[in-house]
Amino acid sequence: MREIKRTDARLVFQTIQQHRIYLGEWLPFVAQTVKLEDSIEFRDTDRQSLKTEIGYWISEDYQRKGIATAATKFLTDTAFSNLGFKQVIIRCAEGNWKSRRIPEKLGFKMERIVKNGELMSDGRFIDLCIYSMQAHDWSF
Repeated sequence: MREIKRTDARLVFQTIQQHRIYLGEWLPFVAQTVKLEDSIEFRDTDRQSLKTEIGYWISEDYQRKGIATAATKFLTDTAFSNLGFKQVIIRCAEGNWKSRRIPEKLGFKMERIVKNGELMSDGRFIDLCIYSMQAHDWSF
């Protein structure tokens, strides 16, 4: 496992292209990812408040192998141990049980459900489960 680099954008874009329908079920950014440059984006981190968010997706061919869980564990360890963050947040669609199992397996606490928290590419809103982990509670 290694940190993602800008040079990985082509592979990320190709994976989205190959699995567009499958990934688009829960990930609204897929519909807006139409050219390579769309894969070169990063989420903001709140460095002042020492918190960050982890988002993940994995192509259908590689699911159920523990990869997303291992990557999330690695990123959470890195956020707390190497980067000094105090909180890590994960947002999952309420109905996306595969995605929700990851923070639950790692001991994240579900803080709340945000009703109509994300607009999907088909125009419907979905509720989001907000999970968080505090550095002092991380024991993996």
